[in-house]
Amino acid sequence: MMALLREVCRVAVEVGTFRLAWIGLVDGDAVRPVAWAGAAQGYLEDLHVSVRDEPMGRGPTGRAVREGRTVTSGDIATDPAMAPWRAVALARGFRANAALPLSMHGRVIGVFSLQAADPQFFDAQELKLLDEVAADLSYALEGLEREEERRRSEAERSLLVAAIEQATEIVVITDVRGAIQYVNPAFEKLFARGATPLSGMSEAAAMIPATAEAAAVAGEAR
Repeated sequence: MMALLREVCRVAVEVGTFRLAWIGLVDGDAVRPVAWAGAAQGYLEDLHVSVRDEPMGRGPTGRAVREGRTVTSGDIATDPAMAPWRAVALARGFRANAALPLSMHGRVIGVFSLQAADPQFFDAQELKLLDEVAADLSYALEGLEREEERRRSEAERSLLVAAIEQATEIVVITDVRGAIQYVNPAFEKLFARGATPLSGMSEAAAMIPATAEAAAVAGEAR
């Protein structure tokens, strides 16, 4: 996931010509930067953004988290909401700011923040495009989460299968009718089943050792 976030920031700076692009994830009551590109110059190291309705949370980033929508500062130099960050932002050439919420499963989990060198950079057309980017990125993050869950489930399943295969206790899996679907090696060893096919057999029948079963069949034949 981090590789994707870093790439998005890089493209925003190199193609979108933003001064700085960074992505932060909600961490408790704050937004923690995790990926960035451009003229950070220590800006993010000391950055504090709250998600609460307080002075450090009333800028575009904090509001984007609380309100679940894109929030902009058209002119950092005159925007009262940007007072806590104005001096450091202007010193780095940031004159306008936009914060786009990133969501997963209907919940805002982070923000894509963009700093531009020109006041009023974020017009209606630009914001429409950026909203589409944020939506695509949110969708991609959900996809990555699903893939990670799938891989984790497969890994857990592999560990479970290995544990069952190596277990000294017998393990039998049947369907709703009681017909065997699977037995582990411990079962086959205990009841001397070896190469005898057990699929579809009842558990009770399968527990008759193969040698005893063969003897019974031979006796009936006589």
